[in-house]
Amino acid sequence: MNKDCLANGRERGSSVLVTLLGRARRHGGRASREGMALLVVLVLTMFLALAGYSYLDQMEKTAMRAAGQGESIQAERVLESGVEWCLQWIERPGEAREMAGGLVDNAQLFAGIPLEPPVGRGSRAVDGGWRFTVLSSAADASQQEPTNAGPQRSPSMQRESTLVYGMDNLCAKVTLAQLIRWEAMEPGNAIQFFQGLPGGDPEGGLSGEKIQLAVRHWGRSMVRSGPRTGRAAIDTLVADERSLEEHHWDQLWTGGDLNQNYKLDPWEVRWRDQLPPWQRGTGRSSQTSMPTQQSGIPALQPGGAQLPHPQGWQQWIAEFSGCRNIRRDGQQRIPINHPDLLRLHQDLIQIWPAPWASYLVAYRQYGGRPVSDNPSRPQGATGSESTDYVPDFSVAAQTIIASPLDLIDSEVTIPSQSGEAPRRLTSPIQSNGPEFAEQLDRLVDDVWFEDVEYREGVIDTLEAPLEVLRALPGVSEEVLARWVQVRQQNGAARRSTPAWLVREQVLDLKQLRALLPWLTCRSDTYRAQVVAFRDAMTPIVRRVYLLDGRRDSAVSIPAQWLGEWDGGWSIDELDPGDRSRTSSGSSGIEQRGEQ
Repeated sequence: MNKDCLANGRERGSSVLVTLLGRARRHGGRASREGMALLVVLVLTMFLALAGYSYLDQMEKTAMRAAGQGESIQAERVLESGVEWCLQWIERPGEAREMAGGLVDNAQLFAGIPLEPPVGRGSRAVDGGWRFTVLSSAADASQQEPTNAGPQRSPSMQRESTLVYGMDNLCAKVTLAQLIRWEAMEPGNAIQFFQGLPGGDPEGGLSGEKIQLAVRHWGRSMVRSGPRTGRAAIDTLVADERSLEEHHWDQLWTGGDLNQNYKLDPWEVRWRDQLPPWQRGTGRSSQTSMPTQQSGIPALQPGGAQLPHPQGWQQWIAEFSGCRNIRRDGQQRIPINHPDLLRLHQDLIQIWPAPWASYLVAYRQYGGRPVSDNPSRPQGATGSESTDYVPDFSVAAQTIIASPLDLIDSEVTIPSQSGEAPRRLTSPIQSNGPEFAEQLDRLVDDVWFEDVEYREGVIDTLEAPLEVLRALPGVSEEVLARWVQVRQQNGAARRSTPAWLVREQVLDLKQLRALLPWLTCRSDTYRAQVVAFRDAMTPIVRRVYLLDGRRDSAVSIPAQWLGEWDGGWSIDELDPGDRSRTSSGSSGIEQRGEQ
């Protein structure tokens, strides 16, 4: 019986163990499946989250690219607005330019011009949108130019130059085409000009023989003048590949200012110092050179030495230059060699006294000569003999007048028609007359010896530096020194024509007659860097333009895109003034245009 009880107990225990093991096996499989499902859910959630994050990141980058592209398009339009702003000022008469403060150095007209109405009211009004600034590099007018004659370079090369708000006058520079003409008139003129530029002397690697070779090359390759880029203008200096390899023309043209912000940045100085001395373009040791700060104040190295303003040839050489052949009031000059004498007389009496017009017609018909060439003619004639003269328009023109100044102190002999004595007319414009200064101004301003729409390659007598004036043929260093000295004195408002050079005893009449075809007091060609900006978070976009207003409708020529460089300046430099602005709802362009 005991044995039966033990057997039954073993059977019950075995069945219980089997049951427990089966349950444990069943519960363990379920737990394993539940853990795997959780893992799968976590993995799927992670992939979905990553896909969502990738999508959001892609959308954010797309939105940023779209916004950047939109800002770039807006910046391009702002640049175009800046160019149009410059062109419409170039098209205005000289009197309107002077009333606005000029086009060369005028922060009120060219610094931080807003395209949108100011935000805020009264004194708290600020510009909150796109703006543009027009910049150029100009010498500091406070520095005196030399008054002594000599071969040394002028202080305009040694002084510090500052950033100015406005356009760069191309008529204050010399073009290569004009330099070729003057070289033909006065051999050696081009050598003297280039040897006066940084890097143009033998120390800078440009010898007189190479300049002569370059001049002959220009004469063969340059048929007529026209717009040329700065690099192309410099490339014409060479006649063979060997000359090109021996010079670093970019350094000569820019003076080391590669990013064209009109100062030598530290990295540009380090780059220049790595070049051989003859490639630096200055012909001087780099130990004496230093960059300027963004404010225009000379920057100081730790040792206290100063870095100069970049002295590139673009300061003295222009791609092209010229001015419209118009009077001070904006009307076209009258061509004194017009073949129709009746029409010429009618046009002249609209602006001149009748005796002036009649005498010019007689000069065209019968020719004239200076009174000094007639020994029987007394000096100091009053010219009363021409006051009652009436031209005979049936007589054709026989004489071409080379210069309006030929009328001064001259006389005309009219042959007799019926056996009477020839009639002698004396010019009503006499250099010893009490009103000669005013007469000379009118003579130079009202008429011209050619019937042309504009004049090319002229030199601005008021703004051209000494280095450019030296390119004029037949002018001594003593005359140039006085030229620079006199124009720094007061009286600039009266210098509206090149006649001021005679009035202020810089030139005599003979010298003015020789130089008059190349002199002007008005420029219609400019170089300008237009900068578009909005705020510190928006990229600064800038481009250099050549502006040609020699015709009735001024045009722009994009010369250099500077988008690959940095902004060049800070926002405070691009818009420096605390100018008062009203919140009338008009843009800065409209306000300043009304002013």
